[in-house]
Amino acid sequence: MKKSIKNLFYFCLPLLIIYVGLEIFLHSLDYEPKTKNEYLEKNKNNLEILILGASQTERAINPEFLDFNSINLAASSQGIYPNFCLFKYFAPKLPKLKIVVLGMPFNAPNTPKEYTSPIVNHLNLAFYNVNTFGRATMPQDYLLFHSNQDYFSSRIQNYFRDGNYSNLNKFGYDTTRFYGAYQAANYNIGKINKSEIHIENEHNSKAIHNNARYLKKIIRSCKERNIKVVLYSSPTHFLYNEMRDTNLVYERDSLVKNLMEEYENLYFFNDEDNSGFEADLFYNANHLNPIGAKKASSNLKTFISKIIDNPKSF
Repeated sequence: MKKSIKNLFYFCLPLLIIYVGLEIFLHSLDYEPKTKNEYLEKNKNNLEILILGASQTERAINPEFLDFNSINLAASSQGIYPNFCLFKYFAPKLPKLKIVVLGMPFNAPNTPKEYTSPIVNHLNLAFYNVNTFGRATMPQDYLLFHSNQDYFSSRIQNYFRDGNYSNLNKFGYDTTRFYGAYQAANYNIGKINKSEIHIENEHNSKAIHNNARYLKKIIRSCKERNIKVVLYSSPTHFLYNEMRDTNLVYERDSLVKNLMEEYENLYFFNDEDNSGFEADLFYNANHLNPIGAKKASSNLKTFISKIIDNPKSF
């Protein structure tokens, strides 16, 4: 029996060493959360704006063009609950925080916390040390390769093909993400297949209730520190907007209206129907490319400047 256990140990030991080495290697690569956290740690005493949200907000706002000391922690599929977790962890560490921007596209209130990609939860834990899983952490939660073997295998392949080349600026924003469905169609609307546009139009009353609760916690916490909260919906292309469930739009707008009536530190900047964003500013139907992000960031900067200079005008 002892000999069998010993043989099993010697068999497993090389595999364990390989896996540990793999995790160390994966943690050494560049990721948006890693770069963002490095910038945040270096500048936390001067940051004035904290941006949270899902991929639409992540792609729309490049802090380079805000003219405020800002950090954008938005990430793909990151719903209101994980954003609440990030806010709860980081806001107390930012003594000069004036504005919290929270992505609020039309379907955000209906998006349950389970929608958040496991990769995002693992990266949040690995580089921010923030648990956004919605449960107690388990040992495997700290492992990157475990969360999505296909994705991290591709990262390894890219490393050996291109090296650890980073497309990220110092804020962790990807400045090269142009090639999506719209560039593939040469920005010709007639060549864009609407059936390939992905949109989440699912109603979820439980999610609305839970998300409203987390929103109120963020807003109340900010109010105690005299911090303003901006709910933000980034520009989306008219083809995408035509596909929105109007009931979900109404639910989002009603929730925001009720919250604004209750909290004087809350504002809503809805830029999603902005006709000034033509096809060549989009990556796909609901995400901007870096040029579109420059314009969207400028729009948000103007809005924020107004509420700082003259909050009673809203």
